[in-house]
Amino acid sequence: MSDYAKNEQDKLAKQRRILESAKSLFFEYGYQQTSIHKIMKTTGESTGTFYQYFKSKREIYVKLYTDGLDIFKSMLEDALQVCGPTALAQLVAVAKVYLMFYRRYPGYFDIVAFLVMNDQELRNRDEGSDELDQKAISILKEIEKILIGGIARNELKPTNTWIMTITLWGVMDGIIMLEKRGNLPTMGTSMDQVFDQTIKSFVYQLALE
Repeated sequence: MSDYAKNEQDKLAKQRRILESAKSLFFEYGYQQTSIHKIMKTTGESTGTFYQYFKSKREIYVKLYTDGLDIFKSMLEDALQVCGPTALAQLVAVAKVYLMFYRRYPGYFDIVAFLVMNDQELRNRDEGSDELDQKAISILKEIEKILIGGIARNELKPTNTWIMTITLWGVMDGIIMLEKRGNLPTMGTSMDQVFDQTIKSFVYQLALE
């Protein structure tokens, strides 16, 4: 291996260590409580080294957000291949995958749902904001295709498919937020019960009689 190739390999390895350090800290302490100094301390490198590989902490956030949505999209594609051909079966599968993603990848879920950022950070727009928006919209568009297909096959009532897609996503988010705040056990129910009943009620009201 040439000196150049070895040098490039070392750079990639160091970049991966920084990214993995940031991911572990974000997942454990949250984005706000994780400083660049803390990230680099766990890698054994100086804070200045961080800026040789990343422009900002938010750049790492964008990378992890993208990774999280890629995981969700892969899970969704797998589920849609085996859930059955009807729109109702596919919409129930979407809901089940969302719940599974929350349970299996809680750290990524918090990043994708912006739960690790404060209000000011959410309002700030930078060069990564459009990338985040487009990535999220691409997932929603996949869900919208299910509605469009169901209407075309006369399985679902004609409706504003984009609004219904956003509504479904909002319903799923809302149920999980009740769970994260500890409201559901207080109410004497579980997230599985509420999720199942709510999603079925939502999708069946779209069905043609």
